[in-house]
Amino acid sequence: MWKKLGTKILFKHPRITLVEDKIKLQNGNIVPYLRFIENNIASVTIICFQDDLVLVQSEYSYPTGEILYQFPGGKVEKNENIKKAAKREILEESGINIKHISEIGWYYVNNRRSDLKMHVFLSQDFTFCKKKGGDEEEDISSEWLSIAKIDKLITNGKIVNFSFLAAWSLFKNRK
Repeated sequence: MWKKLGTKILFKHPRITLVEDKIKLQNGNIVPYLRFIENNIASVTIICFQDDLVLVQSEYSYPTGEILYQFPGGKVEKNENIKKAAKREILEESGINIKHISEIGWYYVNNRRSDLKMHVFLSQDFTFCKKKGGDEEEDISSEWLSIAKIDKLITNGKIVNFSFLAAWSLFKNRK
């Protein structure tokens, strides 16, 4: 196991903090290690599924300069229940009021630089209403796609968002 000898904050922002740890490796070498400290406790992704159709969103991704497919989701605020955060996020982004939701799994968002978990939820029990809230930089469009259509988009390299792909794997392999 590695041993942390110290930590230095390199950059602090309301959304993320960048730190450099001084690490002693198993072989005795001492190295610097960059990692992020997320300013939220977790993130959520929600898959809404009804009559063989799945809610899929498209949103412009500034870093890539592309419009990417995604599932609704976002961050869990400090002291916020994870299920409540999932319900809040989908209401903000899609105008869907979830009645029942269940977690189908989770994964690390960036295990080389962070311990942040993405919790993936499934809902088949919801109603439609007006969007409430959301972030200013979110310009999201939603559509309902069949499972076969999503699989084809993945096969053809049209869905390239790791979070979508990981959540889709959990959805397709759920018990």
